[in-house]
Amino acid sequence: IIKGNRNFLSCALNSIGVSIVVLAWTKSMVGTFAFLCFAVGLAGASGRNRGRREAVAMVQVWPEVTDHLISAIHSGLSLSDALVGLGNRGPEKVRPYFLTFHQELLTSGDFVDSTQKLKERLDSPGSDQILEAILLAKSLGGSELLQIFRTLGDFLRQDLALRKEIEIKHGWIKNSAHLSSAAPW
Repeated sequence: IIKGNRNFLSCALNSIGVSIVVLAWTKSMVGTFAFLCFAVGLAGASGRNRGRREAVAMVQVWPEVTDHLISAIHSGLSLSDALVGLGNRGPEKVRPYFLTFHQELLTSGDFVDSTQKLKERLDSPGSDQILEAILLAKSLGGSELLQIFRTLGDFLRQDLALRKEIEIKHGWIKNSAHLSSAAPW
């Protein structure tokens, strides 16, 4: 919510700034209104693209997270220590989330509740799969946890490759449609 408010405020301030500059330059309210509408549209499109890029970056980070967890568990760390370690040594994109998880774990002492809150904050299919596997291993025992993480890491990598392939093909189709609509015949 805070990010959305910050984006809205940035969009509003940029649009007002453009309006003031255009009004001072042209002395025309009609021209100013046209540039204001253009600035709002451009800022909105920029915000959507930024949000999409952040979502794509978040999806791409989960195979690396599984690798870190496999390494930590293989070296003998507990599940909670492995998750806390992601706050210091994990991918940059998710470090703040795991540092917050560490603080919650220290204050409450409840691993399951802290993990559920982490899952809600991350709100990503990849994180949901990883954290559910951890919660299952914590409640039922995790003799096969390393194998589950290896399989999950492979699945996440295949999913990323498939997403990239679909995105590329979608781009080809979209560009072909743009080109055919602009063609004179």
